[in-house]
Amino acid sequence: MGLKNLKVNYKINIISIITIILLAIVTAVLYNGMSKINNSYENSSLISDLAINITKTSEQGLQVSNALRGIIINPSDTKAKDNFIQAVKELDDLILVLKDSSKNFQGFEKFEIASLYASQIEVLNKIVEKLKNNETLTKEDNSLSTKEWRPLKAALLKWQERNYERNREIRSEFNDTISTTTSFIVTILGITILSILIIIQLISRNIVTSLNIFQSGLLSFFAFSNKESTKVELINLNSTDEFGTMTKVINQNIVKTQDLITQDNALIEDVKRVVNEVKSGNLDSKIEKSTINEELEELKSSFNEMLEVTKRNVCSDINRVVDVLDNFAKLNFTKKIENDNGKVQVV
Repeated sequence: MGLKNLKVNYKINIISIITIILLAIVTAVLYNGMSKINNSYENSSLISDLAINITKTSEQGLQVSNALRGIIINPSDTKAKDNFIQAVKELDDLILVLKDSSKNFQGFEKFEIASLYASQIEVLNKIVEKLKNNETLTKEDNSLSTKEWRPLKAALLKWQERNYERNREIRSEFNDTISTTTSFIVTILGITILSILIIIQLISRNIVTSLNIFQSGLLSFFAFSNKESTKVELINLNSTDEFGTMTKVINQNIVKTQDLITQDNALIEDVKRVVNEVKSGNLDSKIEKSTINEELEELKSSFNEMLEVTKRNVCSDINRVVDVLDNFAKLNFTKKIENDNGKVQVV
């Protein structure tokens, strides 16, 4: 169905519907983009927190090594022993935090942190037991601890590098998402504005065209009704909208009025003909034309009755005059003409 066949309110509603649809698309895209941005932000925050914990773990491992060397250098330093035991406990707590991160990240298993730390903590626990039993530590204890710490430290560094790399990837995805979402939204908004402008122009042009055709036909009809024109044409507007409905009604009235005026004009011309014939002395003429105009039809009937009465009266008067003249021809001068009131009329 063409645009011209839509009701005017439907045409106007098209703009609202298209606007709502396009804005819904923009909202959906914006929501999706914001969700991705939020996920990227959360992932980046989690990775940053993880990176901090890995750094703390590495630093704590170094703290354990330093405390152990301090004990070996000065076996009687009680504070150094307490620091070492506390450092081991804090290292164990940090490893538990890293292990818990495996719910979101696979680095703990991927870089075998669990197995490497198991070897490390076994050595450290033995050293702690020695300290609690007041046994003297040797360089071999330090060497063994350092030997187990190095692969764990290396694994932690690799995990940290992977986190940094992943963070860069997330930031790149974050920027791409913002760029893509922004471009898409700008494009959709541009399409929305352009579509609305085009539709407004099409609807406006359609309405204006219909109005012009309707106005032209209506003015032609008024000119014909006011006897300013001798002919009228039907409004040529083929649509099923409000203008089409009004056009159908107007065209029906144009046909009806045209027939009425044509009949009236024909009757009036017939009246003129009869009048001219009566002027010529022909009293047998009658108005023959008819019209659906009740006033003119009543006037026609009255006029024809008047002609009939006049004809009868004239014929009667002529007959009386002829009768008197016949009597006069017979030298009978007593015959007189009386009018309808019974009075003598001099001839």
